[in-house]
Amino acid sequence: ITTNPTAEWLEAVIRSGFIYLDDLPAVMVSDRDAIYGDWFAEFLDTYFDMTLIRTPPRCPNCNSFIERWHRSFREEVLDHCLVFGIRDLRKLTSEFVSYYHLHRPHQGLAQNSPMKGHDTKQTKKVPKIKRRKMVDGIITNFELAA
Repeated sequence: ITTNPTAEWLEAVIRSGFIYLDDLPAVMVSDRDAIYGDWFAEFLDTYFDMTLIRTPPRCPNCNSFIERWHRSFREEVLDHCLVFGIRDLRKLTSEFVSYYHLHRPHQGLAQNSPMKGHDTKQTKKVPKIKRRKMVDGIITNFELAA
C-alpha cells in the first residue's frame, strides 16, 4: 500500500500479485487515472494476455459495482484486521469473495445473495436462526435453520 502510487509501483504490484493466480481473467477494467498510461495496456497484453478496457471519462458510475465491493471488503474485513501476513490476506480475500456471493444479503436483491436465493415463507412461528462464523471468524452470518 502506498500513498503515492507510480507506474513502477503498479507494475510491481501486478507482477507480484498475478503470479499466485492460476486462472487470470481475459479482461481488466480501469478508470482513466494517469497511472494507467499507454504502457499499461501493452504491459497487460504482453505479460498476461489480458485486454484493458477503460471506463469513459467523467463516468464514476461505470465502476460502481467494484467500488461498492471494495468498500464492503474494507469495512467488513480489512478494518477488523490490524496485523496479517500476505498469505493470510489472500486467504481472507478468497473467503470473503465466497461469502459475498453466496451468503451476504444484498439490499438491491431483496436481501438475497447473488448466487444463492434465500426463499423464506411467511409464518407466525418464530424461526430458528443458525449462526456461523465466516472469513476466519471476522464475520458472523445468520441464516434460517433447516
